[in-house]
Amino acid sequence: MSSSFIILLISICLLLIGIILYLKNRRIDNQWNIPNGPIVYADIIHPEMALNSKSWYLRGKPDYIAKTNQGDIVPVEVKTGNHDQPKPWHIMQLIAYCHLVSDHFDKSVSYGVLVYYDTKKQFRIPYSIQYQNILTSTMNKMYDHLLTNKVYRTQNDETRCVHCSFHQVCPEYTDNKRY
Repeated sequence: MSSSFIILLISICLLLIGIILYLKNRRIDNQWNIPNGPIVYADIIHPEMALNSKSWYLRGKPDYIAKTNQGDIVPVEVKTGNHDQPKPWHIMQLIAYCHLVSDHFDKSVSYGVLVYYDTKKQFRIPYSIQYQNILTSTMNKMYDHLLTNKVYRTQNDETRCVHCSFHQVCPEYTDNKRY
């Protein structure tokens, strides 16, 4: 085989891979109704690097980050569950992702999208001053608790406790008495 034929085959393969990836991203956009534009981050498809805040001890991995045709950067978080309205803790997670995305891309973020897979409902959550203040207050409370070494469970939902990544070291969670 000649080297030009091999180069032609490699070029065709790379072109096909590019087309497949493009179509896969378009299918994701349609499935979740993600804002039109390229997907620049897709942790739900393949593991991505965590985003780190420049101002807080905060890191996270949104499911998607889309760039709209207008150039806006939009974090998208996909959740399971039969929810007709967004849960407050899901909103705060998305607001934290808005902060991380804004820090990472050094660009303002005006909103994020919360998608509930099971109900196919989608909510556009503004990255408003009010939500930013709530996030700041929450982060300050978390720092205070960590500095005093006094961290308490803030809810009584056994399912959330069992699936919490800290339940094995939580003083309020034991095998004998959970609540």
